[in-house]
Amino acid sequence: MKYHKVFLICLITVMMVFNSCAKMSTSGSDNTESINSNNSFFFQNGESIKKYNGTFDIGEDEWVKAVVTLQIINMGSYQNGALYNIKINVEGSELSKKLTDNSGEYINDFIKQLNLGYLYVEEGEIYKYPVIDNISTMSLGIINLPACYITCQEEELKDTLGAEEKGWHSYVMVNGDQRESHLYNSAVETGYYEHITWEKGVGLVHYESGYGAERQKIELELIRSGE
Repeated sequence: MKYHKVFLICLITVMMVFNSCAKMSTSGSDNTESINSNNSFFFQNGESIKKYNGTFDIGEDEWVKAVVTLQIINMGSYQNGALYNIKINVEGSELSKKLTDNSGEYINDFIKQLNLGYLYVEEGEIYKYPVIDNISTMSLGIINLPACYITCQEEELKDTLGAEEKGWHSYVMVNGDQRESHLYNSAVETGYYEHITWEKGVGLVHYESGYGAERQKIELELIRSGE
């Protein structure tokens, strides 16, 4: 029943976003001054830009380590929360130099992954949506499972499937002030996975995504003050 409730909430949110796209500002803001959230696990308005140690697979067994930041773009506010697009900002980093010097299909796919997707942030939950080229095209007709999933909430969220079941798994673990969300596709060995850790009063502290055998892997770890 809880899974059905979660799916219904996601469905309603997608329809709300779709119906409101025409009213959205097309400019968007990419700094923390634009954040309007009462969720204690999300980034807070006016705080300094956070830096992350990143590890990136850019293909042909080449791994790049670089210090990056997150671009937080406020897409619009709604009755129950706000929608944000989150992107990895590699400008001026070692990764930026590598991407400039390399080309090809793998690199092009990797660059798309630097857009981490959309977060619909309510006071009690954070919902994650997949990356799409144009948010105005968001509709049930083009979204496959997982249409959206909860990446953060106060309470533990059980897996949507049994441990041995094949398909999309999604759950949230509680670890003190941290909430760890896990999403992965066990239907194929090369399936996509995404892990996100939020910390109360801090924001996103860890992010990891990729495919089986660590293909196109991206990993971010927050650089805390004094490190």
